[in-house]
Amino acid sequence: MAGKATNAYLRLLRPFTLLPPFVVTVAGGMMAIGYYSLEISQYIIPIILTGLVMAMINGASNALNQVFDVDIDRINKPYRPIPRGDIGIRDALAFSLVLYAVCILSSLYISPRAFIFALMFASLTILYSVPPIRLKQRLWASNITIATARSYMLLLAGWCAVPAASIMAMPIWYVGVILFIFLVGASATKDFTDIEGDKAHGMKTLPAVYGAKRAVLLISPFFVLPYLLIPVGTVMSWLPLASLQLTPMIVWAFYAVMVLGECATVPGKKFENSPMWVHMYLMMMALAIGFALVFLFG
Repeated sequence: MAGKATNAYLRLLRPFTLLPPFVVTVAGGMMAIGYYSLEISQYIIPIILTGLVMAMINGASNALNQVFDVDIDRINKPYRPIPRGDIGIRDALAFSLVLYAVCILSSLYISPRAFIFALMFASLTILYSVPPIRLKQRLWASNITIATARSYMLLLAGWCAVPAASIMAMPIWYVGVILFIFLVGASATKDFTDIEGDKAHGMKTLPAVYGAKRAVLLISPFFVLPYLLIPVGTVMSWLPLASLQLTPMIVWAFYAVMVLGECATVPGKKFENSPMWVHMYLMMMALAIGFALVFLFG
């Protein structure tokens, strides 16, 4: 029984989705180290700790979202732990709130700036899921919230884990713009397999409102535009010149756009959402790691 309960709580966290926020946060810290020509060994511990805090806040938000999405999940994802009956709603809510509290309090021991970004990240995830605001049901506001949380909040949290790093430095904000634009569109990939339940319960996601085919057309430019902004950033001296080495990734973006319409609504064999949802996370991490390497070694 203990093993079953542990597995249920682990599934609430959705472990795969914890890796991208950790990677993006750590990448933000690596960018700061490269930009200010600092030693990695001096700051790696607070950067990693900040990454772990942000990743686990994401886990808390996953659990919270499943609490308030339980009726939707009974239609779209009945195998999840709450609709399946492996864990009760109250227990899942308590787990989420305790995890939020532990993460936010832990951030205080890292630095005041880590606490601020942990609190902001947690707040956005709560606003996304919890009524009456429940930004998930407010069409483009849903995508913008996710994009803000997973671009600016994560990158800046990592960047600010380095005490010498100024929050006003243009490079980290411009990288944030690139990730933000990508995620405004690409974050919708999680919604294509949920159309039935979302429509039944009034969730105004792009696929639910516009239909799958039109939603694909709407989000496709967001896959490509970020890579076109990289040369602009180098011309304006907001990005290192070596950032141009990341522009060939636009081929991946075009591939994603081409196959998006074919598999957007088809759940993957190993992941609960479509393969394009996995591509979204992989592309997000690849961009973050790429910029970290450019700042460090470019």
